Amino acid sequence: MTTRSISKFAATLFAAILAVFPITTPSHAQIGLPAGVPYARVTVPFAFEFGSRHLDAGTYEIAQVMGHIIRLRKAHSVDGGTMLMVMQEDGSSISNKGKVVFHKYGDAYFLSEVWRPGHSDHVSVPITKTEIQLRTATANNVAASSPSGLGSTEIALLAQ
Repeated sequence: MTTRSISKFAATLFAAILAVFPITTPSHAQIGLPAGVPYARVTVPFAFEFGSRHLDAGTYEIAQVMGHIIRLRKAHSVDGGTMLMVMQEDGSSISNKGKVVFHKYGDAYFLSEVWRPGHSDHVSVPITKTEIQLRTATANNVAASSPSGLGSTEIALLAQ
């Protein structure tokens, strides 16, 4: 075997190892829990939107399934729940208690953020077209009747 053949073999072997064992840590491992294990439970006293799904009031478990995908499932339910791709964001301070943040426009609630207890990072749920439309309509209505221009409310619920 020549030096060139050995170098090619080593490079191929290294690439194969990286393909099987990536250098980056999956984000569910960063939580310290296996994928799919709930890291928060929250009781939501109102119906709300999660992505394109409408969910009823109730107690929900939140789990990171893989990468940037979280799952909301009614507590004690055997169904697969609802999954959605989210954005991981870094916070400036550690949240001692977990919280789930909703945006409220009129009577409509939209899940916006999930903060895990004991961590500074959180996940943000992408804004849907429906939320954008309601935000715009609410802002226009409020701007016409109120000098503050505030049309939405942010509601945070403590997560267990």
